[in-house]
Amino acid sequence: MEDAGEALENQHQGVDRCVGHRRGEQVLPPEEQAGEAPKPAKKQRRKSTSKKLSYHEQREWDGMEEAVLEAEARLEDAQEAVADPAIATDPKALHDRTLALDEARREVERLYERWAELEAKQT
Repeated sequence: MEDAGEALENQHQGVDRCVGHRRGEQVLPPEEQAGEAPKPAKKQRRKSTSKKLSYHEQREWDGMEEAVLEAEARLEDAQEAVADPAIATDPKALHDRTLALDEARREVERLYERWAELEAKQT
């Protein structure tokens, strides 16, 4: 019998809404009539899953492999220059070549770190 009562109540509410509309009254759904204010729809921002590099970063990324290869070639040349037995007895030349070797190592490390930064920005 409860089902019939609920059906009759729902039918009664539907008639009330129709009559209210005919009279020009604002008819609210039952949940709003109980004093619950409707919740505004939340705006959802789409988060981009792929990140883009800036124009300059993209150009840097495009030339990164070539720059690393060049820096590694300079590092190899610097290592050979330090290993040259002809300068073993010349402290000034050995010092200069060791400084060049250290600089070449730092440059290779810097380029690899930057490459990793750009890679991380893309993913």
